Amino acid sequence: MSRLGRSIALTLAVSAGSVGPADAAWTQLSGPHPPAAAAFGTHGSLAFLGTNDADAGDVFRSTDDGHTWSNVGIPNGGVTEFLSVGNALLFGSYLAGVYRSTDDGDTWARADAGFAPFATPAALAAVDGQTALAGTDDFSLGALYRSTDTGATWAPIDGAPAIRCRDLLVLGTTVLAGGEAIGVLRSTDAGVTWAESNAGLPATRHVDRFVQHGASIFAAMRTPFAVAVSHSEDGGVTWSAAITSGLPSASQVTAFFESAGALWLGTLTTAGESGLYRSTDDGATWQRRTGSLPVPDRVLGAGTLGGDIVVGTVDGAFRSAD
Repeated sequence: MSRLGRSIALTLAVSAGSVGPADAAWTQLSGPHPPAAAAFGTHGSLAFLGTNDADAGDVFRSTDDGHTWSNVGIPNGGVTEFLSVGNALLFGSYLAGVYRSTDDGDTWARADAGFAPFATPAALAAVDGQTALAGTDDFSLGALYRSTDTGATWAPIDGAPAIRCRDLLVLGTTVLAGGEAIGVLRSTDAGVTWAESNAGLPATRHVDRFVQHGASIFAAMRTPFAVAVSHSEDGGVTWSAAITSGLPSASQVTAFFESAGALWLGTLTTAGESGLYRSTDDGATWQRRTGSLPVPDRVLGAGTLGGDIVVGTVDGAFRSAD
């Protein structure tokens, strides 16, 4: 789902060449600076960027692959996630549910009917052209929600376990939800019913992001000691032993994506080595790739625009051609 487009399929298309872990050159986008840039998405030929200042978020729109941006504004709340479903563009908002646009972002309306009061949808995913799912992270266990009208109205999913949801991954009719402490929830009927699916994962794990890589599904998580990555070869039923080689300690995973055969992972922490990491051996080992990103280089989201890597940080958004 989209953190710089993670969940709404901003697929990274980066070079798999021999650039070193700290060699990438970055330039700041003309959108928000310095507000924190956290959510990126696409809707048709348009690109969108959202800032996540808790009480004063903004939405920026680009018609030229992110080279220039204009502020289209929102009434209130930081932006957590974008989702394009059918003719609608949605974004999750801090404590304000979902906002929805059907005119390419010219105007926005709250579409929080069915959400609990002050809900923060942190993860959005499209099952098909009409059906969308939302997972909330409201500082305590919350609900999973489902919409069958391109996000105009929502209803909590009856019987779904409570979860502080961080990500959703749709694979046909199979859907995975990752969250704080609970790990992985799995649905095989497009999000109607759910059950825990943590076989092989550490006993203490906070699953922040998923990505499909070839025939495998990868989960990135926080453990008590380090960021870890595990993979599943059976659609999320069972998981491999967690891998931590080269990854930082005590970080939240904010981006996880695949490009040109490599896996990329972004982290956010107030201590340690946060930033952007790459693996070229199916997640077995990781190298830090930060280049000239500002320090601290805390990554809030990542994706591509016009073939370039785009990274959202606490100091604004940056892009790199290498």
